[in-house]
Amino acid sequence: MAKILIIDDDQGFIDSTSQMLQKAGFTVSGAGTPDEGLSKAQSEKPDLILLDVTLKSPEDGILMGKDLFNKGIKIPIILLENVAKAATFSHDTSDMSIEAYAEKPLDADKIVNKINAIINR
Repeated sequence: MAKILIIDDDQGFIDSTSQMLQKAGFTVSGAGTPDEGLSKAQSEKPDLILLDVTLKSPEDGILMGKDLFNKGIKIPIILLENVAKAATFSHDTSDMSIEAYAEKPLDADKIVNKINAIINR
């Protein structure tokens, strides 16, 4: 069973997404801050991370992804962004382990398919 780590500052999003992914057969944990996310990524060694671009501030998710990569933690990441902001996304993510992007709110079938495609490579 694949382990997914959701890093988002919206606990409601973590809870609802966790339920959705658990129904699909994944083991899920959540983190609400970059520090908590980094700690869980190191200790739990998830198979994939769902990472919100804007945690407490607009670039927290990007900085956290780069921090993971620079520390040698190359866990595949699906970067999450709100629909309204996705059209204006312009961050350089070349030094991160970004495998895909997804717009919030998440479509259950699409996100499960993306996760499975990445994990089953």
